[in-house]
Amino acid sequence: MGHTSKKENSCTLRQLLEKFFEELTGYAEHKKMIKHQDENIKTLKENLKSDEILLHVDFSENYNTKYREEIQSFHFGGSRKQISIHTGVLYYLKDKEVEKQSFATCSSNIDHHSHAITAHLVPIFELAKRKVANIKTLHFLSDGPTSQYRNQFNLGLMKVMLPKYFPYLAKWVWNYSVAGHGKGRSHACIF
Repeated sequence: MGHTSKKENSCTLRQLLEKFFEELTGYAEHKKMIKHQDENIKTLKENLKSDEILLHVDFSENYNTKYREEIQSFHFGGSRKQISIHTGVLYYLKDKEVEKQSFATCSSNIDHHSHAITAHLVPIFELAKRKVANIKTLHFLSDGPTSQYRNQFNLGLMKVMLPKYFPYLAKWVWNYSVAGHGKGRSHACIF
């Protein structure tokens, strides 16, 4: 088992400035992409049509369950069960105004892979059908970890599942966030 220690580096002022401006350029590009994506998502939300919905989804962290009062051995032991919470917001147009419906699904299964995503989304699809009849376009917005949303298995599951819940669906788009920024910053895959 190793330990963490501080490593000293030394360089000239010129080398330091070169490294700083190299990092600054990458940071500026990243911020530019974030701003562009934020503007596009805002425009999408503001211009939803009556037959479109936007589902903004993300897993919350896994949570340990807890009793109000616990015996010491339970409190410090490994006996706690975990739950997984999948959160999101459904955006849709109602009476020419964009409405928002927050939601969360909970499960004792703490798996966050493609099949778990699908299981968490099924009740949300039912909710969406109650809010908007005859959905023709479905927009997803999520972060982009390949183990969860951004993989061929998830897209394949959606390709099979979505027509069952939305028979009038003509197009669906999955918007993925810029790496490291989570909710609200994205790029898209259109189907």
